[in-house]
Amino acid sequence: MREGRWTTITPSQYQHEREALEHVRTALPDAEPYRAWSNFTFTANTGHVREVDLFVAAPGGLFLIEIKSLHGRLSASGANWVQTTGSNTRYFDNPLHLADSKAKQLKSLLQRAAGHRGRIPYIHAAVFLSVPSLDVDLPDHHRNGVYGPENGRLPRVLSDLLLPAPQDQRNRITPEFSRRLDGWLRTVGIAKSRSHLQVGAWELEPRPFDVGPTWEDHLAAHNQIPAEKRRIRIYLVERNADEDMRASIGRAARREVLALHGISHPGIVRVDTMEQHEAGPALIFRHDPRAMRLDHYVGEYGGRLDLLTRLGLIRQLAEAVSYAHRRHLHHRALSARSVLVTPSRAPKGAPEQGWLNPQLQISDWQAATRGEDTDGTALRMSSSSHAGHHMEASAQAYLAPELNAPSPDPVALDVFGLGTLSYLLLTGQPPGDRRAELLARLSKENGLRPSTVADSVTEFMDELVQAATAPVPTQRLTSVAEFLEMLELVEEEATAPETVHPAGDRDDELDPLDARPGDTLDDEWRVEKRLGTGSTSRALLVENLQTGRFEVLKVALSDEKAARLDHEASVLRDLRDDSRVIKLIRPEPIRVGGRTCIVLEHAGEHTVARKIREQGALTPDELETYSDYLFGAVDFLEGEGVTHRDIKPDNIAIRVRPNRTRQLVLFDFSLAGISVKEIEAGTPHYLDPFLGTARRTVYDAHAERYALAVTLHEMASGELPVWGDGATEPRYTEGPPTLAAEAFDPAVRDGLVEFFLRALHRDARRRFESLKDMRNAWLQVFRRSDASPPVPSGHPGDLPAEDVTAEEARDAAALSATRTTVLETAGLSPRAVSTAHRLGATTVGDLLALPSKTLMSLPGLGAKTRQELQRRIRDWRLRLDESEPITSGEKAAAREEAASATRGDDAAAHARIGLDTIAALLVPDRHSNDRNANEVEATRLLLGLPDASGALPGLPPWPQQPVVAATVGVTPGRVAQVLSRQRARWHAERVVHSVRAEILRLLAESGRVMAVGELADAVLAARGSRRTDPRLRRALALAAVRAAAEVDPIVQEPEEPRLLLRRHGDLLMVALEVGADDSPDTPAAPALLDYADALGKAADRLAAQEVLPTSATVLRELRAVAVPEQAPALEDRRLVQLAAAASQRAAATSRLEIYPRDLDPVRALRLTQAGVVPFAPGGGPGGLRPEQVHERVRARFPALAPLPGHPRLDTLLRDAGFDVRWRDGRYVRPQSPDSVSGTVIRRRSTRSSASRWTAATPELAEALRAEERLVSARRGGFRALTVGMARYERARRELATRFGVRPVNVSALFVAALHELIDPRPLPKWETILGADLAEPGSRGALKLAEYAREAWTLIGPRVEAERSGGPLLLHDAAPLARYDGLNLLRRLAEQARGGGAPVWLLCPMTDPGRSPSLDGALTPAQLPNEWIKLPDAWVANEHRSGARAS
Repeated sequence: MREGRWTTITPSQYQHEREALEHVRTALPDAEPYRAWSNFTFTANTGHVREVDLFVAAPGGLFLIEIKSLHGRLSASGANWVQTTGSNTRYFDNPLHLADSKAKQLKSLLQRAAGHRGRIPYIHAAVFLSVPSLDVDLPDHHRNGVYGPENGRLPRVLSDLLLPAPQDQRNRITPEFSRRLDGWLRTVGIAKSRSHLQVGAWELEPRPFDVGPTWEDHLAAHNQIPAEKRRIRIYLVERNADEDMRASIGRAARREVLALHGISHPGIVRVDTMEQHEAGPALIFRHDPRAMRLDHYVGEYGGRLDLLTRLGLIRQLAEAVSYAHRRHLHHRALSARSVLVTPSRAPKGAPEQGWLNPQLQISDWQAATRGEDTDGTALRMSSSSHAGHHMEASAQAYLAPELNAPSPDPVALDVFGLGTLSYLLLTGQPPGDRRAELLARLSKENGLRPSTVADSVTEFMDELVQAATAPVPTQRLTSVAEFLEMLELVEEEATAPETVHPAGDRDDELDPLDARPGDTLDDEWRVEKRLGTGSTSRALLVENLQTGRFEVLKVALSDEKAARLDHEASVLRDLRDDSRVIKLIRPEPIRVGGRTCIVLEHAGEHTVARKIREQGALTPDELETYSDYLFGAVDFLEGEGVTHRDIKPDNIAIRVRPNRTRQLVLFDFSLAGISVKEIEAGTPHYLDPFLGTARRTVYDAHAERYALAVTLHEMASGELPVWGDGATEPRYTEGPPTLAAEAFDPAVRDGLVEFFLRALHRDARRRFESLKDMRNAWLQVFRRSDASPPVPSGHPGDLPAEDVTAEEARDAAALSATRTTVLETAGLSPRAVSTAHRLGATTVGDLLALPSKTLMSLPGLGAKTRQELQRRIRDWRLRLDESEPITSGEKAAAREEAASATRGDDAAAHARIGLDTIAALLVPDRHSNDRNANEVEATRLLLGLPDASGALPGLPPWPQQPVVAATVGVTPGRVAQVLSRQRARWHAERVVHSVRAEILRLLAESGRVMAVGELADAVLAARGSRRTDPRLRRALALAAVRAAAEVDPIVQEPEEPRLLLRRHGDLLMVALEVGADDSPDTPAAPALLDYADALGKAADRLAAQEVLPTSATVLRELRAVAVPEQAPALEDRRLVQLAAAASQRAAATSRLEIYPRDLDPVRALRLTQAGVVPFAPGGGPGGLRPEQVHERVRARFPALAPLPGHPRLDTLLRDAGFDVRWRDGRYVRPQSPDSVSGTVIRRRSTRSSASRWTAATPELAEALRAEERLVSARRGGFRALTVGMARYERARRELATRFGVRPVNVSALFVAALHELIDPRPLPKWETILGADLAEPGSRGALKLAEYAREAWTLIGPRVEAERSGGPLLLHDAAPLARYDGLNLLRRLAEQARGGGAPVWLLCPMTDPGRSPSLDGALTPAQLPNEWIKLPDAWVANEHRSGARAS
């Protein structure tokens, strides 16, 4: 093709790209309608500047081609591509996804340019791997749209993509269209690829290295100092964006800047400033060009990280989030792509070592909230915000289910994010490829469980991740502090003394920043735990090995930060001892491991901030007690001439003294004594915002007391005071701050409001003149509360006399109180009333109904208040003759009322409507005269919704019209009329269309075909329900899906019907029809349904096998099913899920195994080893609760019916071979182990003179022949005995009873040997070994188990050989020999038997005993025909001896 028809917009700078383009250009015909454009950019409607390598018009269509000139080997890991060249590995996103996005955006622009003059056809996106020598090892589902050169092994870019004629002549590109296309492209504005972009003094690299929905990131260099590098994020404003969207983008940029303002932590990215760019706001970040995303890092280096390093990375993230939370900053959207990984300092000559102990930084704060802002402020997003538009799709599989709820708890969101990131780091796998998959897993497993996919995960690790990712926020860990506490337990388990850091494994001079629990520093301290990391230092709790005391080692993060520790030590050194202020243990800073450190006393692990976060505002008793210590500490410092400069709840420890009383201790003096001119030093919200005015140019005593007042406000309410709208700088607002008055305890509310309005006054001259005045005013709040008389009952005679004290008035009110008297008028003090309300008591009767121990265990209750309540309760019970509390009856809960559909055109609002509301909208209201009773009932039954009592209909899901008609008592035609009328009504409901749109998206993401049950589960996970019964929740979801499917055929333009349903009995499958905007080669819905049906039949065959098929067998069988033409290959997990969903009786495990839904519970118990009783910590006997058994089985086989509890579960466990005893509510090991040979059942011998030559039937002759061969085999040699599965146990008993064999249970020996190897060690735990049994071949867990198995066979060999005296040795339950690589032992025993040793018999259970003997699919050492004896059913039933056939 010559120039003119081939248009080079920008000559390529790269030789490999020029060669690839030339490869295509020389082969394209120089004739109509062929045309091509290379190397150009266009600006999409979203604002993204898109670069296109090659755009071709050919008879077969339009093609946008991304050129990749890769060398080496190309493979895939999850959703990423992996390029390996020599020892180098690079992870990157599949380029087809971005190419497809460019194609859709370009089509949109071209259609606008063409207008009514032409229809722009589908633009095919493709990736051209131009290097013929590239070794492509991509799985099938990653090869879609990937082409190679003509002489390569991939589909050819010319012969298979650009040159073929169109399959549909309607999509043919005509010469006239091709000629017009050039003009339309110029109208669109294609241009030369820009050599650089400019933002202020920064020169951007032309190609963004990361792209999001509304932003793109560029690497940049300073135009004056090229060595200075930054990351610049440009927020893009769409061409035709409305004002709301433009404002949203501006808010997202400002939010990220404001969120990070004043934040200084090594685990959080730092932003320099925000500038304007022609495309939108631009943020300039500090950046290491080597940084990579966490998901890419895990893919590249995850296999080389040991457990302690993985846990260290989790701790880095948790400490960074904890630091942010202490500053009221919440990320809300933590995901793998929002974490950047950079290498640490590495030894010379070993740069890779830096990547094995990296530093993590949390990025992408555009969805953050900060402070106590309310909806609509700069940092808080309301429920109608566009925040979700700024989040990249790959992040969705990490985000909490409630993210799009109206007001989600930001702490819970971040805890969930930490859980999903921990899952990634522990397993090496993302929690899901798509959000729908994540939500489905959460719904089924009640949180993520790493042990289902990784064998090295311990029970503590599993609990940590599950507790952090519980789908219901209230069931999740309540704070990052709790997460860190659980993480500490995991670290303690992983660093047990026998396994942690053997001598020589760690450097002589350990860097204290890398210290882990159990490490010794400077031969003086042993590290107990990390307390946290701040902007300048990391605090370690250590034990002084000389004194035995716990101390805090504060370690500078760098030499630059060491000066701050020197300064802190100098301040503390000059202070006199005071228990309310942290004490310096060593007078001077010291050097430990090359780091500057100071040694402080240990004042306690809990802070006031943590108490507020976990328990809320302090009670009046706590507030009075704690504030006394706080005022005393500030008063002491004032007398010493020191200002703390950073008073806040995070810097106040709660010390528990030996008598169990508590005391506050002020710590962190890193800002104390710095220059008064540095008025911006401190923490926002606690720093006096009115410093820097003309009258207050330096830091003063009023500023110190302002921080104290804000801290007291937070202690009293759990919230911060807010100036103005919370976004405007306080000095530019008017009036007093907004106090959290409603959160104040009513007992002291009025006094606190009065106090804080003065203490926080914007004019410092109108605040308290001194700390003493402030303290006196504070104490008066509590004194006035205690001196207040009881509230009068409303009768004039109830008013106390003027000369009556408050205490006397309360005694009089208490004397006249009855059970119905409200507590405010019953003679209790305001504090006592407040305490009773916390317990749910509002009357004297309610208070008397409380158990007596309730008051003793109530946290935050002062002694004085507790004594008052106990005294009043005792007096009232005596006077009212109440010896036992009388409880009030429960009130019946009202049925939920249907909510009206939301107004407006906000699709996101419809997507947030829950299933309870949707279900209420679907069934019509019943008329007062019941004329439409049949219509209401028929609609309810069609949808499968509950009746007025909450009972579900006894019909199959998605019932057919004749079934409903018979139930209601009408004709099928009448039901059809009802359904037609309801379709029209549902069509008018916007929320039903929202569900339909959700279904279309789910189908598109899941291979275009799903079962309705899968759709219902996904919709339930996304929308949720307030119901608790799982069956009822599923019914609501099915009803919503059915309503959406019913309206599909009647949608109006521009919509089109897209759903095709097919029923097989109670199984209903749904496929996505080809749409107008779909590619011409998109597979048709009927073909997809045929494919799903074939997969389902294959799954049923797999489920019917007697031996549970492995994942490899499952995938091999399912991949053998013919795939519809043009259908993209499904990834493994989706393939297995679809097969199970389309089957009649199969289900899938998380390990991609197929099992029957009615799996025998005994078999399930055996496969999961759910009856293994774990040892208790310290080697005790331990125990196993029934719930643990249920959980083990449910985790492996989620579709299995629930197992029974005790005592029926006991029988199942015994049948499964677990010798357990029921004791004190749990299963325990027996006191003495039973014999491995099992129970011997003896039978009276009966002789028969029959022979195989005179037998009446062939079956009897075969049994007699087996008897003769067994008698002969007793003389010596090796024999493999095959018997049917169902007859196995009876055959074993028969052999043991009549032939004098010595039975050896190989499985029992193998398990016992493993216990000998595992139990004496702290790690691994037995549960870890069981988990490794389910690991994929070649994985770390499988290899480790193989090592233990080899050691076990070494122990077992001599023990088996010692049993060979006397009769034949009968090896039974011997499958472990094959499964765990023990066949060498079997071969050795067989050879010894053939060489004159004692006979060895091997009993093999077989599906078909007539086939060659095998164990778990592996052939036995039976080499000759006479070494194989088949035991027919007639022999097992003793028919050859009794002469009669067993019935």
